[in-house]
Amino acid sequence: MTRRGTLFSFNGDANSATVVDPDAGKLVTDIPLGGKPEYGVSAGDGNVYVNLTDKAEIVEIDARTLTVTRRWPTTGCKNPVAMAIDTQHQRLFSGCRSGVMAVSDYRTGKVVATAEDCRSCSLRLLARRQRPLSTRHRRARLCSPSRDGSNQQLRKKGHVLARRR
Repeated sequence: MTRRGTLFSFNGDANSATVVDPDAGKLVTDIPLGGKPEYGVSAGDGNVYVNLTDKAEIVEIDARTLTVTRRWPTTGCKNPVAMAIDTQHQRLFSGCRSGVMAVSDYRTGKVVATAEDCRSCSLRLLARRQRPLSTRHRRARLCSPSRDGSNQQLRKKGHVLARRR
């Protein structure tokens, strides 16, 4: 059964995700994650991906069965807090408090690239250009995937001035 219209809430202190049916106003279930979730994204294909900041992992949740189906480490990236997704190239971008951005291929469940000095607590994926942009700080680091879409190479574009939100 597809879970259209359900909401996922990530509960850091409880190490879980709460699934709610907003139309019925009811709790559907709590999903134990085995770590402290920080941020999650939907791939639009029935899977939800969540950073576990204390474990330096990404977990995949099947939104139909409401279970954790996979997990993998954010190798080289400690304390992943921000996440963006590029569904066209099946990539997850995890921004970490350690100052590294990890790029995972969510089909294989592996980190395929990292970029140093991408300190940010907020990543936004500019969908048309497939570029993650760190935006929370006044002076932000812009990192761009390779032009061929493989994301094997991340190029630092330098610092840009960003407006505070």
